[in-house]
Order: sequence, then C-alpha cells, then structure tokens
Amino acid sequence: MKVQIKETGEIKYLGIIDRKSGVDFIKDFIGNHNGFSNWEYNDDLEIYIVSEDDYEWWSTVIRNEEDLMDLVDELKEDHPDEWYVIDQIVSDAGNDDLEVRALYAIANLKEYFKED
Repeated sequence: MKVQIKETGEIKYLGIIDRKSGVDFIKDFIGNHNGFSNWEYNDDLEIYIVSEDDYEWWSTVIRNEEDLMDLVDELKEDHPDEWYVIDQIVSDAGNDDLEVRALYAIANLKEYFKED
C-alpha cells in the first residue's frame, strides 16, 4: 500500500505478505488495529497521507510481525508436533500492545525452543 508522508510529500510503501497465500493484508492489519483513524485519504491520488512518525511506527510493527511470522513458520517446520504450543505462545502475547506483541511472542518462542 502506497502512503504519502505528510511532512515531505514523499511516497513510501507499507505491506505485510501472508507467507502461505502471498496476499498483502496490510489494510486489514492496520484497520484491525484502528490505524487509519489518524490518517487522511486522498481520493484523487488514491493514497493515504500519514505523518512520518506514524509511518515509522507502523514500519517497525510490520517488520516485527514479519519476523514473528518467519519464526513461527520455521518452528512449525522444525517441530511439527508442537504446532499447538507455538500457536498458544503467540496467542498468549495478546493484542493489547501492538508495538511489543510480536517481540514478546518471539522472545517467548525462542525461550521455549531455546533458539538464539
């Protein structure tokens, strides 16, 4: 999804790809967490306008989520009989604090599976 930075006019990209389907679900991801509430939408350009701070915050959250998805896929491949434990650890990380949710889940998965 292309976004325009309010302060500079620069066009940047936000995206998060489902590893299995290949579908970019960024709009669902941001929308499910009320991320669009502070954003403007330019109908003529068909682009969201965001502050640099919002863009950087979402970029970090997305990077952390992608790291979590990669680790989950790797662990499920390496430990197929423990898929339920993996899903439970991720679920236990909650959704209250999106900024640290993925980091918390990653740390707990690595601790449980003794990964570095």
